[in-house]
Amino acid sequence: FETVSVAMGIPKKYQTYLVWQMGWGDWQQLAIIDGKPEPTSMNLIEGIQGAHELFRQKTGLSQSQNKTAWEQCLIPEKGGYNGKKSDASQLIYQSLGAFFNSRIGAQLNLVDPWRDRISHVIASGGSTKDNKVMEVLSQEVSVEGLTIIPISKIMESNNLPIKDASFATVLGLSSQVNLAIDIGN
Repeated sequence: FETVSVAMGIPKKYQTYLVWQMGWGDWQQLAIIDGKPEPTSMNLIEGIQGAHELFRQKTGLSQSQNKTAWEQCLIPEKGGYNGKKSDASQLIYQSLGAFFNSRIGAQLNLVDPWRDRISHVIASGGSTKDNKVMEVLSQEVSVEGLTIIPISKIMESNNLPIKDASFATVLGLSSQVNLAIDIGN
């Protein structure tokens, strides 16, 4: 799991926490208890594309229109060619809320033995760069008594060489070995 790599890059002063590596295709979980990964906490479920799909179902948009509407928070008028658009914020937030609400419980069930010790979730991956995702995720986990910490904040506050949440796995791997990566096109 990518979460193992992410955890390797998190400073050792952080001892007990949950890692959520949240990408487009999958959402991975790993609990770190007293500085050690807990393998029974590992899980992989559908990524943020699930929320996008809920939004697409609500709007009836095509895949490409859906992506644009999500990013701009604007929905094109149905059947209209006059360029009119309406605010999509409410539908986006509803889709994110439904997505997280139906998945967070299952994720947290896997860390039940340590639940009273875990107060923070370190979130990494490309989906954490979407402010709407982080806002709704923070609200959903606060109900569970957890606080979300974007890994980019840890990277910045600890002056780590990588500051982008999408490259949190690289940070972890490079902390263990000399690493050269060709990211291609």
